[in-house]
Amino acid sequence: MLRRTNDMPKCIITELSDEEEAMLPIYRDKWRSLGRSTESIQQEKVATVIKAAYTVSDYPEPEILFYSSLMTAIGKILAIENFKTYLGRNIKIKFGKRVIDHLQHGIKQQLE
Repeated sequence: MLRRTNDMPKCIITELSDEEEAMLPIYRDKWRSLGRSTESIQQEKVATVIKAAYTVSDYPEPEILFYSSLMTAIGKILAIENFKTYLGRNIKIKFGKRVIDHLQHGIKQQLE
C-alpha cells in the first residue's frame, strides 16, 4: 500500500501484497549476487543511469569518476586540496554511511 500526504513529496510503502511479499527472497538473492560480483562495471551504462537519475531530480549533475579499487578512490579524494569543500556536506557522515558501513557489513558476513 502506498501512502501519500500533502506535506510529503514521496510515497512511502507501508504494506506489501502477498505477491510482493513472495518476491522478496528473489530480489534479495538477486541484489546479494550483484553486490558480491567482482565483474568490472560497464562505465558508460552506469554513467548514463546516474545522469538520468539526476535529470529527474532537483540536484545538479555530478562529475562521475571511476576507479579500479576503493583504496585508489580514497587516495584520489584525499589528494584533492580542500576535499571536504569539493565533496560538499559533511564528508565524514557521507563516508561513514556509504563506505565504512558497507565494508563492515561485508566483513561481518564473511566472519559469520
